[in-house]
Amino acid sequence: MEEIKKLIIFEPEPSAAKTLENWLKELNLDFVIEGELKKLEAALLKEKFDCLLLSLHQGIDSSLCVDPAIESALALLRTLKTSAPTRQTTAILITSQKAAKIIASAINAGVDNVLTEGANKDQFLKGLKELLSRPGQASVKKRLVNLNLINYLIQLCGYASREDFFLLVSTILNQLLLANLKPVVGGPVLEAIITRLKDTFGQQYPYLQQIKYSEGHISLEAVDSASKTVEVRLLSFAFRDYIYAFMHLMRILTSDILIERWDQERK
Repeated sequence: MEEIKKLIIFEPEPSAAKTLENWLKELNLDFVIEGELKKLEAALLKEKFDCLLLSLHQGIDSSLCVDPAIESALALLRTLKTSAPTRQTTAILITSQKAAKIIASAINAGVDNVLTEGANKDQFLKGLKELLSRPGQASVKKRLVNLNLINYLIQLCGYASREDFFLLVSTILNQLLLANLKPVVGGPVLEAIITRLKDTFGQQYPYLQQIKYSEGHISLEAVDSASKTVEVRLLSFAFRDYIYAFMHLMRILTSDILIERWDQERK
């Protein structure tokens, strides 16, 4: 592992923390596990870590909102990502595949990557190892667009419920694309791209004509209403094509300055 050498993990559940400890020993990593946010914050301020793993989960019977304990963890993440001593620490969210609300909230708080738990230890460790050892992990922070995370969320969209699907797609478009690109290329350029894509995909996917863009934000409410009879699986194909086309146009406009190696990283 070339760049990630020392990890700190937040896992509030003692049994899960013990499991993580046993699993991570197989990767020969230098790591510390904390179960309390105050101790986590103190450790991060006292010592330099290359990576923070945030293990955040919510029960299936929870309300539609992210619960207060998770909100507190994400509030700490926001603080860490805006503080000079800790802003360069890579933050990876560990959660379940169906935790779209947690994923969206964590991305808004500044998480760098997401790892949803696999069905077994081997799958989980394989995914984590790939994230930690991926070449150019540090350089991701210097880019305006997190290509790896966008690709990962596109994959999750295919397995999501309808509500979670639109939440994930909105997060990709608004948080990972528009919010980062608008200050550089400007609102008129983004509006021109979105208009062109609506014209390009409108015949094949008529509901994409309902995408609304205003003041740097894309609204998908009308798309949801116009596509009630369309299966999520088919919607995922449509938005995958839409997002990839968006990235391709941005790549042409910026001559690869803003978006590097898109073709390689999306495979």
